[in-house]
Amino acid sequence: MVDYLKQAQTISPQKQIAVLAKAPLFAKVKTRLTQSSDDDQVEGLSHWEALQFHRWSVQEVINKLCFTVLEQAPLLFVSRFHSFWSNLNIAQEPQLQLPGHLGSKMYQALEESFRVLADQKTGQDAVLLLGTDSPHLDPNELTKGFRFLNQNLKPALVIGPAEDGGYYTIGCNRLALEQVKPLFINNIKWGSNEVFSKTLSIAQQLELEVKVLSESYDIDRPQDLQKAKIQENLDWRAFAELIKPHHLAAPQDSVERQDYKQALSALFDLTRFGERMDLSAPKSINQALGDPLATFKNILIGGTNGKGSTSAALSQIALRSGKKVGCFTSPHLVSFRERIRIGDELISHQEV
Repeated sequence: MVDYLKQAQTISPQKQIAVLAKAPLFAKVKTRLTQSSDDDQVEGLSHWEALQFHRWSVQEVINKLCFTVLEQAPLLFVSRFHSFWSNLNIAQEPQLQLPGHLGSKMYQALEESFRVLADQKTGQDAVLLLGTDSPHLDPNELTKGFRFLNQNLKPALVIGPAEDGGYYTIGCNRLALEQVKPLFINNIKWGSNEVFSKTLSIAQQLELEVKVLSESYDIDRPQDLQKAKIQENLDWRAFAELIKPHHLAAPQDSVERQDYKQALSALFDLTRFGERMDLSAPKSINQALGDPLATFKNILIGGTNGKGSTSAALSQIALRSGKKVGCFTSPHLVSFRERIRIGDELISHQEV
């Protein structure tokens, strides 16, 4: 058995943040932000705006909040792999979350984070879990949580309550890792307004040392976003403007085809007609379209300019990620029968 108490006298405890994030897919993230509130007279966002807010929020949590607290890169656990993760400053490659309910995903992140901190481990090593719904959090609260966990010689838990009845962070020291497992596998209705109270009740039954941080809130609804903008001077639209084609106005509604049409028109901002492109331009086009390469299982791309065309380059990106791709090109205006491929293999036109 490891004598953590003896180690704590000679080894400084470590700390780490594990962030759980959803892949930024069009009309799949922050959808509640698109629902207008009649009571508060707050207008909802378009799906395009909600997507950009999610991207901004993930970057704020990882590149700003975590670095302010840790002065090092956090770990990232994701719903699926996505090219967007390469924009983030993280400690290692993102890991896929386990299937199942939120509790199992969170406990997986705790276990893996402590495994990463295995070198010169002490019982006071600490891990905090964060989502990406609260980019406005006060980093001082997280610092207080780490201080409590790093200095505690008993199994200890930190939890930050959210206004909606959930929590914005939860974490423990290494001494408590096995003991806190019931907090994540018991019959808690995740997403309900009883998550915090039930979690706290179970923690008390387990006789854990518990510190409750100051209450905060998630940005899930338009009125939450309005509140954050007023109270925290949070302005995410500057980020959205940076990645939006300069000649396009923000979408006026959340109709998907309108957003898609605008993304297509961005092609003329991202390419030069007549030039052979590398993969950076089609990657930008794919991102502007809401990353269909990550959304659809099968993609059929048609092009007319041969190997230098946008479609050919996009199909190569898809192939490299293991997707099945169909590509039709006819650069010399000859019979299409010899120009149809599935992957890199020519197929007969009768098979089309």
